[in-house]
Amino acid sequence: MGLVGRRTVMLAAATIGCACGFRTGPGRARERTLTFVFGRPEASPRAQWLIALYREALAALGYGFRFLDVPPNRATAMARSGEVDGDLGRMSDYGDLYPELVRVEEPNTTVRLAAFGTDQLERVEGWDWLADYPYQLSYRRGIKLAEAHFANHPELGVLGVNDTAQGLKLLQFRRSGLYLDIEEAVYDYLSTPEAYDTLQRGLPIIEAGVMQQQTGHAFLNRGTCGELAMPLAEKLREMKASGRCGLLLDKALSAAGYRDRPLFGPRPG
Repeated sequence: MGLVGRRTVMLAAATIGCACGFRTGPGRARERTLTFVFGRPEASPRAQWLIALYREALAALGYGFRFLDVPPNRATAMARSGEVDGDLGRMSDYGDLYPELVRVEEPNTTVRLAAFGTDQLERVEGWDWLADYPYQLSYRRGIKLAEAHFANHPELGVLGVNDTAQGLKLLQFRRSGLYLDIEEAVYDYLSTPEAYDTLQRGLPIIEAGVMQQQTGHAFLNRGTCGELAMPLAEKLREMKASGRCGLLLDKALSAAGYRDRPLFGPRPG
């Protein structure tokens, strides 16, 4: 083969490599970048933790990572459609609603949907306790467990809020009798300087009970990267066993200036 012929073959190979996402350097494939969403803002420490966790896990599997900060309902639509490759954290039965998504079986956390109040209430124990609740209920929008229950019980007076801070302020102003949110989200917020500045002079926030508990998992779009569910689960197990998962969480909470003890704690007993 002459010089022109060899050059033509080399250029064709380089063109194919670029089109398929390969590096034209020393024979190494360029990593494919996967895009993820999450139900909390990117700046939140829990989001920062999961971003660091899955970036590291995917890098070990040969993939790049990108995060897209969008509202919770938009995140669901994008993960379902394949516009993004997955969601970093949803409750375990999330995939039952959306067959387009594949669950990563190793959980990243235990998710508790809890009820919070400001009075020494009778202990709230599950959804049935709320059946005859006479006062205003509030919850954070985007929590599918709460939204599904309230959709089936229109007789309950419920008010959706956009963030945890707003929900807790409603309690202190007595605009709501109970506020439902993910337990860790409330205690994370109560550990922040903002909470100390805005809530410390108001009524104490008391956890009244856990409505429902599930494990939290990442979900992958079945069509774009569903085959990664098993190897990603194995990598997460390794990171938990080594202590790396907990170390990344501590680092994210510390970077956010969270206090070791939240402003208010669980109700005694």
